[in-house]
Amino acid sequence: MGQKVNPTSLRVGINKYWQSTWFEKKNYSEFLKEDHSIRAFIEKNYSVAGISSINIERAASNLKIIIHTSKPGILIGKKGADIEKLRNSLSKLSKKNISLDIKEIKNQKLMLISLLIQ
Repeated sequence: MGQKVNPTSLRVGINKYWQSTWFEKKNYSEFLKEDHSIRAFIEKNYSVAGISSINIERAASNLKIIIHTSKPGILIGKKGADIEKLRNSLSKLSKKNISLDIKEIKNQKLMLISLLIQ
């Protein structure tokens, strides 16, 4: 059988970056499980928002989540009401101070290509 390598691992550091930017020696498995549950929750509940990637950054007791989406209005809602609901539900999952950053993808063709590559 051939040796199969994940193409993302070959591209990290060249034209792709890690989806989680943090380092932990002792609680690595807990943080990884928490990251996975956060991503699964967002992808399950906001699948219609056109989310292309979710980046997670950790620093001490703070958690910064950056969501790249083509339809930020679905995540934000009227007068920011939905983003507060999202922040509260994510804080129940992680029990840390969460700051959300939603970035709009201008060119949706690039988003579709990036989704096909992943």
